[in-house]
Amino acid sequence: MRVILYHPDGESLQLSDGEWNQLLENAKAGGWKPAGTLPPPIDLEHARDRWSGSYNPVIGQTVTRNDAKALADSLTNFGPVIDQTILRAAQFAAASGFIVCADVNSIGSSTLALCRAISGSQREPQREQRAERPVSSGWAS
Repeated sequence: MRVILYHPDGESLQLSDGEWNQLLENAKAGGWKPAGTLPPPIDLEHARDRWSGSYNPVIGQTVTRNDAKALADSLTNFGPVIDQTILRAAQFAAASGFIVCADVNSIGSSTLALCRAISGSQREPQREQRAERPVSSGWAS
């Protein structure tokens, strides 16, 4: 599964499910104290009584600006080796809060439409360019 992070202006960043989970773990190891997410404003595919604030499963939840900034700061403090994926994710999170969505191949069309509507984006998310040589950062693909 691919995870797509959307800024309010429609800018997006794609990560693999493994990269998203590793990003969260690295941020925690770097000192991030997760504030919890806000629920999707409208969730047409998942019934729920209360929102847990979870970052997973990926269903259109919102990471607030303050939490995104704290996550970015923790990623840059994580360790001496920062690969390009961590750097891009830290820069993306530092810029704004974001919505966390799954890609179109793994979610229903109503959830995808919701993520695009919330972010104001109608364009397809851009795929990240991958380095041809493996990076020894512990990131899963």
